[in-house]
Amino acid sequence: MVENDLIWKDEVITEDKAWVYGIRDLDRLEYVETRNKYTSIINNKRKKYFCEIQEKLNNTYDSSEFWKTIARFRKRNYTQGNISISDWQQFYNKLQDTEPIPDYEPVTMTLLNTDNELIKCITLNEINKEISRIRHGKATGFDDIMNEALKALPKDYLISLKDIFNRILRTSEFPTTWLKSVIQPIFKNGDPDDPSNYRGIALLSNIAKLFTSILKSRLGSWIEKRNIVPENQAGFRAGHSCQDHIFTLSSLIQMTLSRKRRKCYMFFVDLKKSLRHSAPLIIMEKTGRCRSQPPFC
Repeated sequence: MVENDLIWKDEVITEDKAWVYGIRDLDRLEYVETRNKYTSIINNKRKKYFCEIQEKLNNTYDSSEFWKTIARFRKRNYTQGNISISDWQQFYNKLQDTEPIPDYEPVTMTLLNTDNELIKCITLNEINKEISRIRHGKATGFDDIMNEALKALPKDYLISLKDIFNRILRTSEFPTTWLKSVIQPIFKNGDPDDPSNYRGIALLSNIAKLFTSILKSRLGSWIEKRNIVPENQAGFRAGHSCQDHIFTLSSLIQMTLSRKRRKCYMFFVDLKKSLRHSAPLIIMEKTGRCRSQPPFC
């Protein structure tokens, strides 16, 4: 790391360095003493800086704040390939050419015949609850409506928003404008001129995400009450995280290796770019088996 780029430097170090290199005409003893003083200041500043970072990481319980701190030490290489707009359009149009959804026989489950909590009218309390969860500084979709604007909406506008959401629930007609997104390609690795080496980040309308977040909260509460999701599923569930699986894996390894002449084998499967092909089919089949009603199917 170049010394001029050190993020823990401050004005004191800069001034002392200028003084050190400005007294070469003085006697050797004074120069060495001043140089040692400058080196000592650098070492103390470096140690203090990294101690503060370590303490901050130890006391951080917000995942976004944790990774924001870690990102300060990452080396970022911004790579931009020579890909034309027509190549991007052809690439993403090809991604949408998925296989037709096969016919399936829904299992007999009486879920929504007696429970209407999924499709009941959306209330202002639900909207305010989800608005309180959205974060500042997030990117906007094509409509340029920021989360900060949603947080500042007066009650009259929230009532209008509630009426729009309930009309969607009632008619099962999702606004076509909410289906549009701004795609921001993020380079991963490999050939920068190959569109498949980029991760496309779709920036959707924040109003559309507010509506779907309400449905997600309802659906999450609904499946948890009925124990539909197995216990070994930790992703996208409240009160569960990847740490649960890490703890389970670590415990199994320790238990196995603690016994004599025991071996532990692990098998990892990485299905490259399989999500976009399998997810729509699986989701449609799952919702059909549960006899879900629009807009959940």
